Amino acid sequence: MLDKKFFRELAPNVVNMYRKHTFEKGLDVNSQKFKDYTPEYARRKRSGSIKRQSSQFKDRVTPVLTGDLFRDFKVIKVKSDSFSFGTVTQGGKVVGLNKMGRELSTSSTPIPEDIQEFIEVFAVGYTDKRFRKEFRGGNFDINL
Repeated sequence: MLDKKFFRELAPNVVNMYRKHTFEKGLDVNSQKFKDYTPEYARRKRSGSIKRQSSQFKDRVTPVLTGDLFRDFKVIKVKSDSFSFGTVTQGGKVVGLNKMGRELSTSSTPIPEDIQEFIEVFAVGYTDKRFRKEFRGGNFDINL
């Protein structure tokens, strides 16, 4: 019942939700606030004096300095039974952040729980709409 069209519609929503969750709200994959920076790094980031620094995130404790990682999170591939998203070129930063305890994704929790719940609700809505369209106007017996 879930097809490529479903994953094509779902994928950009998940990427946008993930970006908002991680980079704007400042929450890790477990929906916890990112731990504070060292005092020296926090001072430098707040001052906006780091080379190529994005001023949009200078006052937030989020894993964004230049904006490269934020922009690099995108849909990578959509197939008929799944989709993948993540970083295309900035994967090393994600690994480094995970090692520092700033987990963006783990094998046990690849995406935050609120986004997992959104996917479930989206799937139910999509399948309900497809069933109504395909089985409109008749009575059907389903034997389980």
